[in-house]
Amino acid sequence: MGWLSGRDQEPSKLSVEQLVQTAVEHCLDGSRTWDPKAVDLGGFLRGVIRSLTSSEKKKAVRSKTDAKPELDRYFAPVDSPEDDAMEEESRQELLVLIEGCTTDDQDLRDLYLAILDGNTKREDIAATLGWSADRVTAARIKLQRRLLKRAPDRFGEARERRRRIS
Repeated sequence: MGWLSGRDQEPSKLSVEQLVQTAVEHCLDGSRTWDPKAVDLGGFLRGVIRSLTSSEKKKAVRSKTDAKPELDRYFAPVDSPEDDAMEEESRQELLVLIEGCTTDDQDLRDLYLAILDGNTKREDIAATLGWSADRVTAARIKLQRRLLKRAPDRFGEARERRRRIS
């Protein structure tokens, strides 16, 4: 851990003390449980702290990522009726593509309909559908894989960006 000796920045906005306290709180509130048969207490706490550190690093990367230029590319003001028509055609093609990927799988269909209803956060989708957050994640990944397989030219670029961020 280079940040202990001052070689790198701290792993997150949380101080080392806050990370330890948060890890202990997670253990006490039951969100993380220790199995003494599987690992010793020290190893378990290090794992919880490592998980928190990883989550905080991901949050920091996400907060530095500016989505506005990407959104502007898709939702920039349209100057001409021709551009407007082309944009609408592109949206319709995307909807047809997504619908094609969801027709044979009820979970994917439910996910798609929940997103169309305006639910974009995993927790909101889970609450709307009565699913666990892990089920939402699994359905999203499955849909992303299907979209990538059917239209690699359209979705491959986004996949590469996610890989570079990770």
